[in-house]
Amino acid sequence: MHKSPIVCFLILLFASSFAFAQTGTETPYSRYGIGELYYNGFARQTAMGGLGAAYQSTSAVNFSNPASYSHLRITTFETALRGELACASSSGVSQTKKGMLLNYLSLGFPVIKDLWGASFGLIPVSSSGYNLKDAGTTFNPNDTITSSFTRLYSGKGGLSRFYIGNGVAPFTKSLDKFYDSQRYEDLRSAGDSAAIHRAVRTRSFFKGLAVGFNASYLFGTLVNERKVVFDDPSFMNIRNTDNTSYNDFYFDYGFTWAFDLKNDYSITIGASGAGGTNIRGRRDVLQTLIASNSIESNIDTVYMVENEKGKIFMPSNLSAGIVLQQSEKWLIGAEFNFQQWSRYKSFNEDQNLSDSWRISAGGQYMPTPKLLYRAGLRYERTNINLRNTPVNDFAVSLGAGVPIRLTSTERRTLDNRTMLHFTLEAGQMGTTTNNLVRQQYVRLYVGITANELWFIKRKYD
Repeated sequence: MHKSPIVCFLILLFASSFAFAQTGTETPYSRYGIGELYYNGFARQTAMGGLGAAYQSTSAVNFSNPASYSHLRITTFETALRGELACASSSGVSQTKKGMLLNYLSLGFPVIKDLWGASFGLIPVSSSGYNLKDAGTTFNPNDTITSSFTRLYSGKGGLSRFYIGNGVAPFTKSLDKFYDSQRYEDLRSAGDSAAIHRAVRTRSFFKGLAVGFNASYLFGTLVNERKVVFDDPSFMNIRNTDNTSYNDFYFDYGFTWAFDLKNDYSITIGASGAGGTNIRGRRDVLQTLIASNSIESNIDTVYMVENEKGKIFMPSNLSAGIVLQQSEKWLIGAEFNFQQWSRYKSFNEDQNLSDSWRISAGGQYMPTPKLLYRAGLRYERTNINLRNTPVNDFAVSLGAGVPIRLTSTERRTLDNRTMLHFTLEAGQMGTTTNNLVRQQYVRLYVGITANELWFIKRKYD
């Protein structure tokens, strides 16, 4: 039986929710907070350094700023695969990791053309995956014996969000309505050109303003384990496991304001963000004594808490940016992001995180309708500060967009093309200073933007 594209998308969305629950990262820095944070933007935006606050398109979903949905003129499906090769090194020791995951699923469509657009989908928020160890000693004053031990840390899991968003541009058609109104006819009959000029100028000024919001359901599980293993087999080892699940609603907002200039130039400013929000959670904590053998069998339970209710405080964040472009020929932009991670708490416990900020810049150039080039860079001060040393993340990116040929009927009907996006991002996070870990990575994104007339009944001759 034939399934409609929208039904197929929902089936894929449901199935992907299980894939998103798997860890998509292998980095020691994912131990802190809610794990390694994913960038909200899609493959094309990643290629431009992460532009999102002021970016908008008639045929692409920009989840980073929900106000951009108002510009959608065609139903648009977005997804991508992300592959990563990373090398972590510290004090002369290095380790290489690689992996691949489904990065996002999103569907956007116009509700009322040039006025109201909507989108929904599944987006990863964070991911945790690490295995760490360090050595230590303990001194027993009763027998004056020093015992050596190894601390082992491991973690897995991540958070995702299912979102539904809307964007509205309430003044898009206000100028056309004015020219069609009786007031305009009265002013023209009276020869009041000054009043007409004021009305036109005011409506033109607000014409490019759009606002929007995303309502999301945040969910996922993080599992963190710590073990103390003694070299002396007569000692009992300790294992502590923290299994925390999260589920709650989360809202973010945005606006864009576009201004038309001469010769098909335009400039867009935008901002998006969210206020601080408490997210509900439940956790199981278990501390046990374990035997010093390969089986690690439990000897005794030291401490146990089951189904403890609590909250994490997700701090406020704000992104602001600007984009200058000439029609579809080219665009350049920059933006700044800030998030107050110093206020983050988990079950009323401070995590000693730092406020983070990011600067991004990038652009896009279309020499022919058959090819798009993109490039960008970003610099980020992450929310991690260890041993008085900030953990920074810097990356450069290159990308290309290649259209997929449409049928002759679709070419006559649409100005948009289904696109394949290829993005290569290379960067470095952290440093080897003060015995920290430096992670160098290369990420490849292969995305698709599929445009379809899914909500319009086709007619055949």
